[in-house]
Amino acid sequence: MSFRESTLGCRAALCAFALACLTGLSGAAQAEVFVRTGYHYQFLSLSSGYNKFLKDRYGLKSLALSGLAYSVHYRSRGKSFALGLEMDNLKGGIKYNTLNSEKQENALQLNQTLLLLSYYPRKFRRLIVDFGYGSNTLVRSFYGYQDAKLVTTNIDNSVGQKEISTSGSVMMAQVLYRTFGKRIGVDFGARYSVSQHVILWSDARPSYDSKGLPTSTYFNVGGLTLLGTLTFNF
Repeated sequence: MSFRESTLGCRAALCAFALACLTGLSGAAQAEVFVRTGYHYQFLSLSSGYNKFLKDRYGLKSLALSGLAYSVHYRSRGKSFALGLEMDNLKGGIKYNTLNSEKQENALQLNQTLLLLSYYPRKFRRLIVDFGYGSNTLVRSFYGYQDAKLVTTNIDNSVGQKEISTSGSVMMAQVLYRTFGKRIGVDFGARYSVSQHVILWSDARPSYDSKGLPTSTYFNVGGLTLLGTLTFNF
């Protein structure tokens, strides 16, 4: 399945889930539907694996992804638990200068779909605790040679952006705090996610060991995320 087909499939799943929630709401007065939209800012580690390779290769001091997330939640009225489905689209970039002093930017895009279980503590009504599990797709658009088999006659034609896609699973836990609002609530919080993608030695943009040879490693695309959301209650 292509990246585009996967994205369309995730959107279709989200729409189907939202429709099911709204249908259930219309048929049962004892149900609630919550729709969230929020901004996420996720910090990526630079301490090991492919992350450290990027740090050393491009002289990075920090690396982050940011973007929007949308989710739909369904809860029986008066209950402490809710089910939901979330889609995230986060982007980031690595800016650097080539050996010819040309400015380039390597782009990262992380698309995630998560099934959520939300807990609303009765004693702390401003808090929302979410747990999620799902899948994600990482797209790296990196500048460099398109083909490892280079000769003097094809170097110029082989330089450019190369788009590589990898897939993985993701787990996360987050806490949101309702600052104000009821029908339309403003929430702030943080999440921590765990997700690693395998970058093979045969990848178009692999990691390299101390001898300059391509090596397989992990790209840690999880970490701490700060977020702010708007929650619409129906």
